[in-house]
This record gives sequence, structure tokens and C-alpha cells, in this order.
Amino acid sequence: MAVSEAQKRATKKWLDNNPYDRLSVFVPQGGKEQIKGKAAAEGESLNEYVNKAITARMGEDWRKDN
Repeated sequence: MAVSEAQKRATKKWLDNNPYDRLSVFVPQGGKEQIKGKAAAEGESLNEYVNKAITARMGEDWRKDN
């Protein structure tokens, strides 16, 4: 299915103006599914689960603007 020009513009606008950084993480094969399963069991998204794990190690301060 082709992506419309309007969708491309909307995506670019969001990416250009969002307050988030992207982080790419490599895990051993099968690890992503294990993490997703654990997150689901906790009632969380993968993103929520990973952010909570980071906060547990680094504390709340890492979320604040530097």
C-alpha cells in the first residue's frame, strides 16, 4: 500500500517537532520477543517497560531536560 503525500508530510512534521530522541538497541536473537512478553505480562508497552528499566538504573533525573 502506497503512502500518501499527506501522510508523508504529517509524519515529517511530527518527526521534526517531537520532543523525543530515538534510541536503537540490539539484543540477542529472541530477546525482543522475551522483553515484549514480559512487558505485556506487566500490562505495559515495550516502550514503557524499557523506559521504566532505564529509570530504575538511572533514577528520575535522566528524564529532565539538561
